[in-house]
Amino acid sequence: AQALFDVQEQAEFYASIGENDQAIEILQSHIAQHQSSSPLAYIELLQLLYRLSRTEAFEQVREQFQTHFNVKVPEFLGFSRKGHDLWSGHPEVLSKIEALWPTDEVQNLLRNLIVRKPSAEYGESDVRFDLSAFDDLLMLYNVAQTTPASSRGRPRCRHAPAAQPQPGSGGSAAG
Repeated sequence: AQALFDVQEQAEFYASIGENDQAIEILQSHIAQHQSSSPLAYIELLQLLYRLSRTEAFEQVREQFQTHFNVKVPEFLGFSRKGHDLWSGHPEVLSKIEALWPTDEVQNLLRNLIVRKPSAEYGESDVRFDLSAFDDLLMLYNVAQTTPASSRGRPRCRHAPAAQPQPGSGGSAAG
């Protein structure tokens, strides 16, 4: 985590002074060393390439990113549209996360949702998350890694986003 933070700081510095090629090189070097374990570096590189209108490089990084992670990155022209977040696009996945949230098992679930596993067990038909939902997964994984399970609350189960008020939330209660 600290290595990625340092890489991101260096890349941001070089980009801020107009040394974009240096920023790109730093991110590409980090990705080359950590291809399947550094999704944030890919996202940062994609954002930089998009800002610089480097379509061909963007598409190459996009394909590589999607090879290693369960993400569906929009093509260059649609990159500003991040897609559905976890709540609106994948309530069934959110329900599984929520059920395991107060346990250490949630980290394994989140890791399996983030990292692409090309095997018979995980086929091409598996869920690929829009960039917005993928960002949500990364944030939840970071919280799960840095917060003890005992501090994350009690188990809850949700089947779908609820439109009706739940008991005790201000709706009428029988009594």
